[in-house]
Amino acid sequence: MTLPFEFVVEGIPASVNMPGKTYQTWIQTVSRVAQQTWGNQAPLSDVAIRLEIIYFYFKYTQLDIDNIIKPIQDALNQLIYEDDWQVMDVLAQKRDIRGTYALRPTYLPLTAQIEKHQSFVYVKISVISDLEDLTVW
Repeated sequence: MTLPFEFVVEGIPASVNMPGKTYQTWIQTVSRVAQQTWGNQAPLSDVAIRLEIIYFYFKYTQLDIDNIIKPIQDALNQLIYEDDWQVMDVLAQKRDIRGTYALRPTYLPLTAQIEKHQSFVYVKISVISDLEDLTVW
């Protein structure tokens, strides 16, 4: 698998504040979708990880962006990376799916999902090659 590794998960993400069953179901869903794309590769080890998340919602959401990060990190733990302590950078965003966006570079599953006008989460995992090269947003 080449990095960056990207995938989309349909539906409304779980928050760390949701009841246990909802939280666990979301983690299982994210893991299943990631596994389908990742295949049987070993988890990344001894590397620093950058995790990017965009939650595209339809019309309105009360979910706090910081609360949707942890369930996704947990879902990828021991599947994409050995442990979530490897995640050094996180960029998380939420956007109304009805907006107009310039997608660069174009990731076809993301484009197709936006056209459906249904809530979903886009996840991108990459390796940080140099921790000293900090990006200030």
